[in-house]
Formats: sequence, structure tokens, C-alpha cells
Amino acid sequence: VALIVAAALARRPDRPILAVAISLPAILLVRFVSTERPELFGFVLFAALILLLQLDGDAPLVALAPLLLVWANVHGSFALGAALTVAVAALALRTGRARRRPALVAVLAALAALVLTPAGLGTLGAPGLHLLEPPRQIQEWSVPDPLTLAGALWAIVLGAVLITATSAPPARARDLIVLVPVAFLSLMAARQMPFLAIAATPYLADRVPVAWE
Repeated sequence: VALIVAAALARRPDRPILAVAISLPAILLVRFVSTERPELFGFVLFAALILLLQLDGDAPLVALAPLLLVWANVHGSFALGAALTVAVAALALRTGRARRRPALVAVLAALAALVLTPAGLGTLGAPGLHLLEPPRQIQEWSVPDPLTLAGALWAIVLGAVLITATSAPPARARDLIVLVPVAFLSLMAARQMPFLAIAATPYLADRVPVAWE
């Protein structure tokens, strides 16, 4: 919860009440998956990654390295974090917003995370299987249902992202790089819905006031 709100405040420090209010859908969606299993670590580390991605400079890119290496050893959702890290680091290099060394550190950590686990090269086995052949017979792997409370919250967030994007274009290319793949992933299974809400919170905190105006 603290990481989600901090990411919103990083983008909208002048409107703390708005930032907290926009964080509520993500916080509520995470409650639906707050059970005692490794997946919960995945959501915590994803929220930390989203917070780091709101910050400019070299230090946040370097901080992604230990985060990814720990994440790879606790839950398969690290593959999402690794992919987003590579994309954001590549954008930082292209736009000149980061020096080459910190960006390369982030990319190398993302690649190292694929093998620096007890499973070695098999680390991507579970994420790859669940992405290509999700076990639909398990309820949480069914597609999101907007008629459920969790599905309705997810649909509100997705709708808000789409409406905001058409009313007030994203201020950062980084937002598109993060939100597009995460939104696609959230469409695939109900258990992925919180990822979109967490990723969208800082974006909405930043762009909703602009879209409203």
C-alpha cells in the first residue's frame, strides 16, 4: 500500500489527497490476492519497480538490479519486471536521460535474473507456460469478469487509462512502454488484474487532472 501511494505521490506531490484517492482501486484489487503465497511478494516487488520507474536519473536504474535478482528467486512474475526494465533502460539510453553505465547495469541484471536462481535456465519455465497456456480450469486464471467486484475495479482502471490517454496524451513515453504490455497481460487472467491497477496509479495521478481540465 505504501509503495502504491508513494508512486502516485512521486508524480503528483502537489495533490496528495488526489494521489491517495487514485491509489484506492489498486489497493482494493491487491486485497483480492492478499493470500499467504509467493505471488504476494511478486506484487510487492512490482509496486517497488513501478515506484522506481517514476524517478529520473541514474540511481533508480541501478536500484532495479538488486530488486530483479531478489524477485527472480521468489516468484515467476519477475519476468514482467525484467521485460519492463529492459524496455525502460533502452528508452533512457535513446533519449539521453541516463548515462550508459547505469542503464547497462539494469539490463544486465534483468538478463542475469533469468538464470541466477536454483532453477537456472529453467527459471522462465513457469512464466512462459502460464503466458502461453494459462490453466483456465483454475478460476483465477479465467479472463477478467467486469460483473465481479474485482473485475469492475479493473474495468474502471482500464477505462480511466483509455479515456485519459485520449483526453490528455501521456506526458512520458515511459508510461506507454509500461502500461501497454501490462494492460495486455491483465486481459489474459483475473489474477493479473492488480498489475494494471498498480502500474496505472502514478500515470492516472499525473494525467487525470490534466484530462479533467
